Amino acid sequence: LPAPGDVYAAAPPRAGRPRYLRAILLFALALFTTTTLGPITVQFSRTDMTTDLVTEAGVVLTPRVIRAVWGNPEMLRMGLSFSIPALLILLAHEIGHYIACRRYRLPSTLPYFLPLPLGFFGTFGAFIRIKAPIHSKRQLFDVGVAGRIAGFVMLVPFLLYGVSQSHPAALSPPSRSPPARRGPSGGS
Repeated sequence: LPAPGDVYAAAPPRAGRPRYLRAILLFALALFTTTTLGPITVQFSRTDMTTDLVTEAGVVLTPRVIRAVWGNPEMLRMGLSFSIPALLILLAHEIGHYIACRRYRLPSTLPYFLPLPLGFFGTFGAFIRIKAPIHSKRQLFDVGVAGRIAGFVMLVPFLLYGVSQSHPAALSPPSRSPPARRGPSGGS
């Protein structure tokens, strides 16, 4: 306990109840943004596909983009095959940190996802907040490495599936003309 009048003493950790609704809502929003922006990312990164959904400002979540993705089953499938693995890997990473915190009786929040309605990925990622000081290097190491190990374990099945389903693609010879700009008109 801090001495009376010690204004620099650390505040005792607050034991708050988990905010399940907030965590679920942020996850659902991140799932929506990554599913919607995922197909555009896939199309933009491939040379055999074009898209007219990229604007001068980049990839932005607009009503037109939402209709294009959620109204087309093929694009929605592409979006889900992008967002589900990405968010499950992020979730496993954060759950790894969360479980390590629970193991050391460190109060922490549930994993919170940060949806991003622009850019190519659709999320800033996820985080947990540890609400108490970490008292030893061992705790710091275990909490830190637990997320990476859990994320890697979740990544391996997706990696193996992706490699098993991939196939070589022929590269087109470079053209002598200047490269076409990729953007609203689709480009190359």
